[in-house]
Amino acid sequence: MNFCENCNVTFESERYPVCGTKRTRQVRDDDFCFLLEDSALCCEVLMGVLDTNDIPYSAMPFGSGVESCFGKSLSNYRIYVPYGSFEKAQGILHDMEAQKTNEWREQLLDNVSSFNIPPKMEKKIRKN
Repeated sequence: MNFCENCNVTFESERYPVCGTKRTRQVRDDDFCFLLEDSALCCEVLMGVLDTNDIPYSAMPFGSGVESCFGKSLSNYRIYVPYGSFEKAQGILHDMEAQKTNEWREQLLDNVSSFNIPPKMEKKIRKN
């Protein structure tokens, strides 16, 4: 597994395809690797889960310069975790996303009847 020192991302190819750098090396357990960039609210939930599971992380605020210019807090975070805990953190992130997907799926399936047009309305529409 290789590590891009510019982007802090792990990858398997010889050259990192996003930035094209050749400054790559073998990843070490203490390298902080990019896990996720998301809104501050979502990242705070993830940081709480990482704390609960004793996974060290670094959360860096990230956003546009306009927000900084007006003195507002940045709207996104980038989460980095050590490579030694990277797979465990990815598993936690995958479980959280699967749970969110299942909640949406259940909500959609519960309301599937309201996505269709009632039969009387359908007849009226077809006549016109």
